[in-house]
Amino acid sequence: HGGLSVDMSIFALHLAGASSIMGAVNFITTVYNMRTNFFNMDKISLFIW
Repeated sequence: HGGLSVDMSIFALHLAGASSIMGAVNFITTVYNMRTNFFNMDKISLFIW
């Protein structure tokens, strides 16, 4: 199979993967920035709100 539709579907899959990675990075930075000063990263809960 070939053509523009296959190229667009591959591009859409890459876009979905990139958005998933960016969402995970956003979640990790939110947890990191909402921590207090006396907590280390190994003692903090992921779901702090």
